[in-house]
Amino acid sequence: MSDSYNDIVNNFTTAAYNAGRAVKDFRKQNHTKDLLNITLKSDCSPVTQADMMSHDMIIQHISQSFPDIPIISEEMTHHNIKTAKRFILIDPIDGTRSYIDGTNDYTINIALIENNRPVAGVIYVPEDDDLFFASKNNGAYTHKGDNTNSAQKITVSPVLNQMIVTISPYGKSCFNIHDYDIDYPVHGINYTASAKKFTLIARGTAHLYPRLGQTGEWDTASGDIILHESGGYLRTLTGQPIIYGKKDFINDGFLAYSDIDIVKSIIVSKDIP
Repeated sequence: MSDSYNDIVNNFTTAAYNAGRAVKDFRKQNHTKDLLNITLKSDCSPVTQADMMSHDMIIQHISQSFPDIPIISEEMTHHNIKTAKRFILIDPIDGTRSYIDGTNDYTINIALIENNRPVAGVIYVPEDDDLFFASKNNGAYTHKGDNTNSAQKITVSPVLNQMIVTISPYGKSCFNIHDYDIDYPVHGINYTASAKKFTLIARGTAHLYPRLGQTGEWDTASGDIILHESGGYLRTLTGQPIIYGKKDFINDGFLAYSDIDIVKSIIVSKDIP
């Protein structure tokens, strides 16, 4: 790994791991929804005491080592930075609904943005104890928990004859399999919440993740760099890379995929705007 990102990735992995273990233990100890102290944000999305605990832990850890890099977290009241040239994006718990519902699909996401693109990122899946990380031009890797010595390089799998699609279980009613069953028959659908969907493509167990609705930049930045370094793609519905540091930190729809031919056939056949 390049020296320029080595310390940052190591810092991010430690922060994500420690926060992930803490929120996992918190849910185990507070196993009813009432004990999670759930409130609704202005956009009506839920936030729990664990989200804020993870937010505080990650920011404290990262800011001690990199005090000069601005940090943007989903759980900040105001999302603004003086410059978009270099900053850190955090999603303390991506998939809060899954966390509340007791499933394994929530993640901890941390990414470094330089010149509007992610250059280093970490995704930790606490319930699976899987940690994924990548940095620019250094490949993507995964290991269990904090066992960094066991890191293994991951790569996407090309679509040969059949395709595995991954989408959120909360979006089943909006998903039409025939929109994507074009050149490659859809062999199966993996219903997974949060940024964990990016890791499925990056490690070769899924091929396509379509998202037509909006997301926060903190939802996608880590998955973006991990996908890129594993040989995959994350593009807007017009085929462009996602730009980070937008005024509202909100993305429109996108397609994450392992094989460029998948999206060529979808866009040409379905004329996705």
